[in-house]
Amino acid sequence: MKKQLRYFSLYVLITAISWSCEKEKNPADSTEFPEVIVFGRFVTPGCFDNEACVELFRMDASSLREDVNDDSPVAGEWYDGNYATTLSKEDHASIEQMLRNNIPQGLLQRENGFVGTSPTWNTQYFYFEYKTATRHSYWVLDGSFDGNLGQELTTFINTLSVAVNTASF
Repeated sequence: MKKQLRYFSLYVLITAISWSCEKEKNPADSTEFPEVIVFGRFVTPGCFDNEACVELFRMDASSLREDVNDDSPVAGEWYDGNYATTLSKEDHASIEQMLRNNIPQGLLQRENGFVGTSPTWNTQYFYFEYKTATRHSYWVLDGSFDGNLGQELTTFINTLSVAVNTASF
């Protein structure tokens, strides 16, 4: 009987310890991932309509597509592209992993439109559109790396640049 009591006590102790050691939740894991992300890089006028001047992509839960219009986004408007070219599942998975926990809260709290210094001739910019079931926002981000965006947005622009490079090649 004592042996059974010891086993029962050990069982209760292990159960209590396992409940108390439950993993803490990472707040980033509970953040709603967008249904659609449109992202890309473009150069202001001065690029002379080269294919590499505008690279825009649309990612949803099942696909990654490239825009075939190659028009430059405008800071005061949504970009309405023609996402006709489907890219690989590997690129989709890689870019989703890059962006999943790296979309800055500071950006999401901003109003739609332009972020950074005023557009200048032949300067690189980034477009980022974020759509969930309850929200649809977009930003044109200055890519001049002149220090005007702060560390959080500069890091994010570097992530977007890697995502564009991944999707482009």
